[in-house]
Amino acid sequence: MPTLGSVSYLNALPLLEGLEASTASKIIFDTPARLHDQVMSGEIDVALLPVVSYLENPELKLIPGTGIVSHGEVRSVKAFHEKRGITLANTTRVFLDTESKTSHRLLKLLLLKKYGRDLNEIEFLDRPEDADTLLQIGDKALEKSHFGSSTDLGAEWQELTGLPFVYACWMSRIPVTSELLTELHNAKMRGKQALEEIALRQNIVSSDDALAYLSQNIQYDVEGPEWVGMKMFFDWTKDLENRDYDTSLRFVA
Repeated sequence: MPTLGSVSYLNALPLLEGLEASTASKIIFDTPARLHDQVMSGEIDVALLPVVSYLENPELKLIPGTGIVSHGEVRSVKAFHEKRGITLANTTRVFLDTESKTSHRLLKLLLLKKYGRDLNEIEFLDRPEDADTLLQIGDKALEKSHFGSSTDLGAEWQELTGLPFVYACWMSRIPVTSELLTELHNAKMRGKQALEEIALRQNIVSSDDALAYLSQNIQYDVEGPEWVGMKMFFDWTKDLENRDYDTSLRFVA
């Protein structure tokens, strides 16, 4: 029986609909970092991982068709500005949420390419108390999304590139059976039909807010434009870090 791994963020739930009750696979929940380690060690067969995990690990391959995507405003990946008048155009002290290396890269690319900032003039911090801008992701950002001044990174990416942004995809380092591919596809289709029920089950934000987020801000299909956006993000990250990343799109057999 294949073992699946996922984060338990609200935006992942539609991709998991019915999988916990499945007799064809089992699923475990953990942090992105631990899921990555378990996929690489073979403890997990397939995991829903941030796209930077794929970029950093040439052994990983993408499972096509499904992911966590925004076509503009995402609401759950935001830079919160702690002082009046601070924006991405003038921030100098930025706290990076330790949960997301993908969002770290996205923010730095936006600062560089959209705002023309010199990244050497910005201090990236691991203590939020010292920052004038806080990068936060996931449910924490969603809970805080109605408070204070903030910049939505999904909206910024779409404005800069005209393309969607893919935050996470199903990935594996081993061949995946057609039966498991079908199971993951069917879970997504069930989830897309059950957004209202998922919104009612969660307790992170109000059910109305959750439904709006899951139905308007998050998309679940990864197709042509999404792959183009992902490849652009990979190529820009390679240039940003001056690393010899393989930015080609590799798919499971």
